[in-house]
Amino acid sequence: MKRGKKCPDCKEVNDSGASFCVWCGTNISDVTIGDHPEEETTRRNIDNSFPGTPVTYVSRYKTAIFVSNLVSFFGWVLVAMGVLFAVIGLYSSLSMIGMLPDLGTAVSGLFLVMGGQITKATVDNADHTREILQRLPER
Repeated sequence: MKRGKKCPDCKEVNDSGASFCVWCGTNISDVTIGDHPEEETTRRNIDNSFPGTPVTYVSRYKTAIFVSNLVSFFGWVLVAMGVLFAVIGLYSSLSMIGMLPDLGTAVSGLFLVMGGQITKATVDNADHTREILQRLPER
């Protein structure tokens, strides 16, 4: 059982102190608080890492997200290798000049990570814009 306010429009259960539905934005300040079975909700939280956060869409850009995660992963690998080889180079030659190519590799890796994160943010923005455009006619 979940205690809270059930939205009259989307039938989702919100927190007891909520004035507006977190799912659809309907004013629920006049709705009475009650106990509702979990089965009554129509939407499910896709991302369980942050319970209570409403996530109602699945990205249409799964390939782009996979590629951006892959680019970020290889970027972090380059950062780790560059730093590791720079430290090894410093101790083996005791020269700062020997470290420069390895530090360049680490910086290149950071640029790859940045590119992957920017791509992921762009895809998230596209998903959210699509979600907004789908909900606008409902209002």
